Amino acid sequence: MINIMSKVNNIVEKNIFARYSIILAGMIISSIGINGFIRPAHLLSGGVTGLATMINYMTNINVGLLTFLINIPIFILGFIYLDKDFCITSLINMVLFSLILGVTQDIGTYIKVDDILLQSAFGGVLCGIGIGLTFRAKSSQGGTDIIGAILKVKRNVEVKNTALAANIAIVLCGSFLFGINLALYTLISMFLNAQTMSV
Repeated sequence: MINIMSKVNNIVEKNIFARYSIILAGMIISSIGINGFIRPAHLLSGGVTGLATMINYMTNINVGLLTFLINIPIFILGFIYLDKDFCITSLINMVLFSLILGVTQDIGTYIKVDDILLQSAFGGVLCGIGIGLTFRAKSSQGGTDIIGAILKVKRNVEVKNTALAANIAIVLCGSFLFGINLALYTLISMFLNAQTMSV
């Protein structure tokens, strides 16, 4: 995995087409992790997608559409406080990611896994790979990345601390709404996500 990620870093520095191909691949892999494993097990993912997933469980509104709608006020703040070029690039990525999430929402019906531990593990690993690829292509999927960047600029809060706080809040809400067992499996998924993303 380390060699793969090192090669990714070298490629994105030299070739813009390769960069956006890697971003797209990362988003597809993340979407499969979320819609193929995490959502069928009624687990949660991190950040805005986790919040969208939680609302999806209660309303059955398309998770891609929810991700897009939740991101709108975040990006309004981003355009006020952050570099416009960064926001425009992140906005394009967010719209693309929301679209892929929406299109792949029912992919879990084709992945016949009925074991919550396997679903939390594979969901976490696939999301980590997808987000890691996106980061190494010097990009983001929006959401808490934008909030983290704003807090870094305005309050000098580390981006990783913002992400951690958001994930803790999601797990606490999940345990209240769906029970402690699903919250604990979500923690397993988030841990594997973080470990895979940082490789």
